[in-house]
Amino acid sequence: MVCNLNCTADWRPSVWGQCSRTCGDGGVQMRLLRCVWRGTRKPAGRNCQSSLRPIAIRACQEASNLPPCPPSTGASAIVAAAPNAIDIASKPFLLKGLENWRGWKLYDWSTDSNGNFRRKF
Repeated sequence: MVCNLNCTADWRPSVWGQCSRTCGDGGVQMRLLRCVWRGTRKPAGRNCQSSLRPIAIRACQEASNLPPCPPSTGASAIVAAAPNAIDIASKPFLLKGLENWRGWKLYDWSTDSNGNFRRKF
């Protein structure tokens, strides 16, 4: 096979998810990042390591429009990573339980019985 543009791997981000907060300040938005071959958009494994990785977490864009939170609001969350990702630091994630997020303390990654990586914060 002759290498051309199809031999180049790029990061392909998903759209930004919903804000983790429905009230107050401090919410975050997350998105999936996948390394894919430019021409086919098929998974490209570790071939994106040399390219600049886009951000996957950002402050909510609409945070200034959210109403204040009641004093008792709080939540915990788990971020679950896809088991076929390359390394823990770059794993794509699924977001659950962050509707009333107030801040985070990151814990170590762990593996559940299905082989998914999880990180509490």
